[in-house]
Amino acid sequence: MLYQIRESAEINTFTLLLYGLALFAVVVFVSSAWLMTLLSLLLILLLITDLTRHKAAARDDPMALTLHHKTGRIDIKQANRDQQYTRFKLFANRWFLILQLKNDENHQNLLLIPQRFRSMREYLRFRYAIINMSRN
Repeated sequence: MLYQIRESAEINTFTLLLYGLALFAVVVFVSSAWLMTLLSLLLILLLITDLTRHKAAARDDPMALTLHHKTGRIDIKQANRDQQYTRFKLFANRWFLILQLKNDENHQNLLLIPQRFRSMREYLRFRYAIINMSRN
């Protein structure tokens, strides 16, 4: 089954809030001035790289994610790159899914929320299919 997954403004906002919380924790709990400055700069650098990656992904075509139920393989095509993942872990709750994809060469983590899909129905179909795949 093929699913189109887009970038979402909610994920960018969540990322920004997460880095803001981490920066706040560094400022409050680190007493050494040079260590606080170093950790703050590192967090800001990571935030910039994450946001530029999200911005570049938003400019590209949507990610095409294909589930192969019989083999348990997941294919991802994005920006003329084809990647095949043979193993995955799924963490699900009521609001979102975290999909950790792995193969021999690389790995990728996906935060999947309904806003990344074309419709809520497509998200629910994907959720049902990936949960059934993870149980097998």
